[in-house]
Amino acid sequence: VMFLPTMNFIRRPKTWLEAIHKFRGTIPFAPNFAYSLATRAVRDSQAKGWDLSSLKCLGCGAEPIQPETIRAFLDRFAHTGLKPTAMLPCYGLAEATLAVSFIDLTEEMSTLTVCPEAMKKGEAKAANGHGSLELVSCGKPFPGHELKITADAGQVLADGAVGHILLRGPSVTAGYFEQPEETAEVFRDGWLHTGDLGFIRNGELFVCGRAKDLIIINGKNYYPQDVERIAAEAYGVRPDQVVAFAMPGAGGSEECVIVGERPKGGSVDAVEIARLVTQKVRSELGVPVADFVLIKRNSVPKTSSGKVRRRETLARCQAGTLEQTDSIPPPKASRQQAPPARQSSAAL
Repeated sequence: VMFLPTMNFIRRPKTWLEAIHKFRGTIPFAPNFAYSLATRAVRDSQAKGWDLSSLKCLGCGAEPIQPETIRAFLDRFAHTGLKPTAMLPCYGLAEATLAVSFIDLTEEMSTLTVCPEAMKKGEAKAANGHGSLELVSCGKPFPGHELKITADAGQVLADGAVGHILLRGPSVTAGYFEQPEETAEVFRDGWLHTGDLGFIRNGELFVCGRAKDLIIINGKNYYPQDVERIAAEAYGVRPDQVVAFAMPGAGGSEECVIVGERPKGGSVDAVEIARLVTQKVRSELGVPVADFVLIKRNSVPKTSSGKVRRRETLARCQAGTLEQTDSIPPPKASRQQAPPARQSSAAL
């Protein structure tokens, strides 16, 4: 077993794959974020000569998996001998120490394309030509373990219905150490209430996100990962450094707020970036964005594994302690790709 400090990978993404090449690694695990960062940040000159054929599987879990991220990673490092079947989408959590579901080791990643409008209502229906959302299968439950999807009231839902993911099996912990109230809330009637949302199709699990992170606007459900993915594609926003969450709005209703980092060398006006982000998210997902906050590089709150901390970001946003970037006038039109910035006195 080889251990690498997480921050070493964040600072120099090549160290992870370089170590696999050097020590003939076979089974590394990482969140979606790590694969995206490695694909973007590793240079051709650094990957030249690498041999990753020793990999039996590349576990991907801990956060919702983006199929385009996995495809880009496999394509980017195909020249190293990396097999398409090496990628192993999975679902796990600390309370289950650790595995819950995997695809088969001989299978390639499989996905399901569903209708976004139906997903807002909690139904995973096939896309019908009016937009689509591609979800990654996390496979079937680990041997000896059981999964079920339930509604808020506890009734078991049919295939394709989105609900709460419940789990039981021999590797599930008995509770939280010296925390009886938390244990009673999460472990009920022999089942672990994971706090995650998902659905089952043909025996395979599809994970949608955390129940507490769900953004509910006008009675419709939106998953923050979808909002973050679209917002990160906007000009002037650093990829994988975006956080979306709900905040109380006027009249007690929820509003969608997005926080994002400025990329290295970014010089487009912050107000213009906010316009581009809100316009893109509304046009592609139908989500009205109440506010976009542009912050300094490397200031999005993260876990030790690189996952964004949404509730911590929400708390900092409410407290006004996010490290916001200064608004910088846009460069000349000939030196930028974004549309001309409009004059605005609005403060982010």
